[in-house]
Amino acid sequence: MTTNETMLTGLEQFIALIDTEWAGMNLHSGGIWRDTGWDGPGRDFELSYYIQGTNTIRQDGTTVQVAQNDLLFLPDTIRNSSCDEGSFKVIFLAFRFREEALNVQLRQIYQTIGLQSKPLALPGLEEDFLALITEMRSGKPSTHLIKHLFIHILVKIYRAVNLFHGPTKSKTLKHEPMIQEIIKDLNENYGDPIPLTEIAEKYELNERYLNQIFKGVTGIPLGRYLMKIRIEQAKRLLRTTHLQVTDIALDTGFFDAAHFCKSFKKYTDYTPAEYKARMEQEMV
Repeated sequence: MTTNETMLTGLEQFIALIDTEWAGMNLHSGGIWRDTGWDGPGRDFELSYYIQGTNTIRQDGTTVQVAQNDLLFLPDTIRNSSCDEGSFKVIFLAFRFREEALNVQLRQIYQTIGLQSKPLALPGLEEDFLALITEMRSGKPSTHLIKHLFIHILVKIYRAVNLFHGPTKSKTLKHEPMIQEIIKDLNENYGDPIPLTEIAEKYELNERYLNQIFKGVTGIPLGRYLMKIRIEQAKRLLRTTHLQVTDIALDTGFFDAAHFCKSFKKYTDYTPAEYKARMEQEMV
């Protein structure tokens, strides 16, 4: 397993742990640390994201150089951490679980992620960190929203690691704007026929090559990505409207009701009628 794959595995474990054990999580502080040095032991797990300047950190005998857009995952096992005054800004989140068994699990995850002394350059996270801190400091913070924002940051880190630090980094960076434009079109026009040939012609690419690029960025072929969009839209219509199956099929881009029912069953393990009945039972 490559370093990148190991990091992604750790991030997946981190996201799952936060999602399932959020009730026992204590996200007790967060903010922006400016210019001032520090000298003291680490007591909590931290996410540190540098938004300005550079800094040299000394922790447990290791020197760590960090700069703008660098991200660090700091475990609660650091016993000596210090830096001098300088010109930098870092957003920090400090947290731990109330149950020690979960902290042990998180230490193992941090070790798997491996970003304690080797920062990862990930631009574009500042607004997400600030949104979380703003909610934490609000007069009536919502624990559900705080959880959502925290997991959103982790998911964004995961996607960025996969996108910018994978083995196909150079190709991915080159084609990512095009793929994002295609994804936007798919989300806006999923109800219309969208032949792969037309998309390929628009970008002057071979169909097979376009599909290869799309899968390299998203992890799945273009056709399956579009199908997932259509299925999710159909599920929403089944939950929230009284439209007939044929109408939902046509609204979400399927050829007919038979094609829709077959595809829906394949992707959800339920027929549309079974899914609708199941949702209605859960609402009772």
